[in-house]
Amino acid sequence: MNDELRTAVLADVDRFRSVWVRRRLRLYRQFLQVTVTTATPLLSRVIGPDRAGLDRLLWTLRPPPDWPGAPPQAAVPRHGRFHQDLSAADRARVRVLVMREEGHPDGRLALRIMKRSVDISCEVGGHPVRTFSGMTYLRLPLRLPDVVAAASLGRPLMDVVRHPWLDSSDWRIRKVRSNAHETWISVHTGREAFEMPWSRLLPEAARID
Repeated sequence: MNDELRTAVLADVDRFRSVWVRRRLRLYRQFLQVTVTTATPLLSRVIGPDRAGLDRLLWTLRPPPDWPGAPPQAAVPRHGRFHQDLSAADRARVRVLVMREEGHPDGRLALRIMKRSVDISCEVGGHPVRTFSGMTYLRLPLRLPDVVAAASLGRPLMDVVRHPWLDSSDWRIRKVRSNAHETWISVHTGREAFEMPWSRLLPEAARID
């Protein structure tokens, strides 16, 4: 094989790879910008003033290896029963980002990006919390007496668990499920508008790796 031809072809491959990586990243960010437009309202409360930290984390998102082909095979933690509402294909599309690790003063915080929304897994007052599809699920490490569980239905969550992040009279308990060791409380918290950080910049900004 001609050495000059081999060198030229390999150089073309490198140039193509560089252009492809940048264009693919730009398209992926644009895809997230137009599809992920809501978030659990708990997110803004949990991160507090650290929107810059959230933005830095979101900028690290990269397309899965086979994007935009078949969805990536990503594991989803199955806490509570709400993930039964996700199809296998939907579970495969979930992207998980850890914003705060275990041991953080405010507890662990992980973002889950699925379909059109950003949901979270976190701790509120030491209690594990998951959000999904407009609902918030909070776990108590004990069984609530049946009479207490029944009396909780329809009441604001803040009447049962006192914490600044849960301070909303609109967040009312929809369901209480208990076993011998724990109780899951389901609350409708809805969704709020959300923008990816590059949505607030000039369109060309999404081109930069």
